Amino acid sequence: MTKTRSLVAIFLIAVAVMVVLGACSDHGARITDPPGIPTPTAYFSTEIHSLLFNSCGTSGCHIGANPQHEFSVATYATITEISHHGRHVVPGFADSSALYIAVSPRYAELGIAGRMPFGRTPLLIIDQNKIRDWIDQGAKDN
Repeated sequence: MTKTRSLVAIFLIAVAVMVVLGACSDHGARITDPPGIPTPTAYFSTEIHSLLFNSCGTSGCHIGANPQHEFSVATYATITEISHHGRHVVPGFADSSALYIAVSPRYAELGIAGRMPFGRTPLLIIDQNKIRDWIDQGAKDN
């Protein structure tokens, strides 16, 4: 009887730990920001475009006449257009945007083959946050 009670207690503790850990997971939160800190405005012209161009365009993957997956970082229009692959940027919804998912840790959760930029150093968390903020703030051409 004591052995059964011990097993039940261990099981209940394990379930409680899983519930607590699950409650701590928040894909809507910015990576590394403490609660209560206002999200800074992200600007396409001074931050996002150069970030994407330098990490995705200079490699030759997402620029030129035939960019991979029909996603070009050449201009605001090419970044936000819809291809036959769908929308790469869903204004207001970073977690539904292929662009954010591909450069963030979420790529693995969703079964994407490799984190972008592929074969290169992942973007810094601060840069991932800038992309996320820009998309969540409406992906404006500002």
